[in-house]
Amino acid sequence: MSIAMIALAVVLLVSHYRPQWAGWRRPDRVADALSALGNRLGLDQREGLISVLLLIVLPSVLLLLLQQFLAERWLGLAELALGVVVLFLCWGPRDLDADVAAVVDTREPSSRRLALQNLGLADPDAPSAPGRLFYVALNRWFGPLFWFVVLGPAGAILFRLTRLASDPLPRPDSALAKLRLIVDWPVAHLMTLALAVVGDFDTVAAAWRRWHLADHRGWWTGSVEFLQPVAECSVVVERHEQLEEAREEAEDEGIPPPADDEGPDPLGTALHDAQVLLWRILTAWLVVLAVLLLAGIAS
Repeated sequence: MSIAMIALAVVLLVSHYRPQWAGWRRPDRVADALSALGNRLGLDQREGLISVLLLIVLPSVLLLLLQQFLAERWLGLAELALGVVVLFLCWGPRDLDADVAAVVDTREPSSRRLALQNLGLADPDAPSAPGRLFYVALNRWFGPLFWFVVLGPAGAILFRLTRLASDPLPRPDSALAKLRLIVDWPVAHLMTLALAVVGDFDTVAAAWRRWHLADHRGWWTGSVEFLQPVAECSVVVERHEQLEEAREEAEDEGIPPPADDEGPDPLGTALHDAQVLLWRILTAWLVVLAVLLLAGIAS
């Protein structure tokens, strides 16, 4: 089993059974440190090429050299420890399952607003909530995991530093915006591909195609905004399939069928269904990685 698989297993277990350890992740302090370092170096624009090279690329390269140095020492245990620590620090920062559950389980308006803020969804709009949750999952789960698999701990650091530096969003034509697109674009497409496999393929493909053909965007547009309509359509289909199964079970048991609506809490239902799909995507990623490892393609 590769370092990526072991590190991910450790991070998921720790996040589930020791959620209080998430307090060790301090992205706010890292963002402040990046800003302070940029000011000390006289970098007036955080979005410029020099800032990107010195504050994001250089630390990632140094970590890459460190992991190469540790790779052949102490039977690889030092490299494994480094990978676990870095992936844990780049994960999240908050636990996605806990934040979704906090929104679903509460109905009190002020508590729900706070839960939505913790989840990163300030606008309680049920139809768009699944798509926005997919963006949150890209930031918390799939981005760090993908780049960790590709480049090791250096990849996870590259992704997290890029995300921290680009909040708030930079100008579209800046070097920082281009780097963010580079780290987000393959992740969003692999999430979409996995969603097509674990969900309804025709629905995902149609939503992805419609977004790219709208307004003459083209197939290779520099954006990951397609993820939202793809997720929203998939959640609608998932809910429809659940209702169909519930109707069949009700018919078999001779009880009244369920209502066609989403119940008294459309937002909670949409987020729950989206979270189910996200776990399916994560499982599909792990299955593919395991198959590649068994086939000897990845190490």
